[in-house]
Amino acid sequence: MKKLLSILTLLVLLVSGKAVAGTSLSVDMNVEIPPILDLTWWVNGASVQLTGANAITVAELNAGYKNAINGGIISASSNDFFDITVEASNDLFIGGSDKKSTRDLFVDLDGAGTYSHQLNGTNAITLLDEQAPATNELHSINYRLLLFSSDTPGIYSTDLTYTIVVD
Repeated sequence: MKKLLSILTLLVLLVSGKAVAGTSLSVDMNVEIPPILDLTWWVNGASVQLTGANAITVAELNAGYKNAINGGIISASSNDFFDITVEASNDLFIGGSDKKSTRDLFVDLDGAGTYSHQLNGTNAITLLDEQAPATNELHSINYRLLLFSSDTPGIYSTDLTYTIVVD
C-alpha cells in the first residue's frame, strides 16, 4: 500500500509538472497610425469684437490702421509636415453702410509684428509653410485692419477660416 501511494504521488507530480512547463500563444497585432491633423483654439479667438468700448478710435483712423487686434491662440498637432492657411468667407466685409474689402485685414502670427499676411478675399493664404510634425504647437494670432476716411460708419463682419493641411 505504501508503494502504491508513492507511485500515485509520483504520477501526480509528473502530470502536474508537465502543466507547469507552459504553453505559448502568438498574437498578430496591427496598429494603424493615420495622418493626424488637428487645429483648435488654445485661447479662444473664435469671436473678435471691435464694438462699443473697443470700437475704432479717432487716433486709429488718423493713423490709418488698428494694430494688435487680439485673435487668440491656435494649437496645431500633426504627425506629418503641415501648412496652416486662412481665408475670408467673402471678398467684402458684410454689413455696415458701404463696402469694405477683406483685403484691408492683415494677420500677424506669433507676435512678429510684421502683419505680412494680407487676406486675399476668399483665396487661402499660407500663414505657416512646411511645419515639422508637432503636438500642441501654439501660435498667437493678431490682426491689423487698415482704415480709410472713406470707411462709412457701421458694423462690418466676416468669417475667417483657418485650415491645417498636410504639406
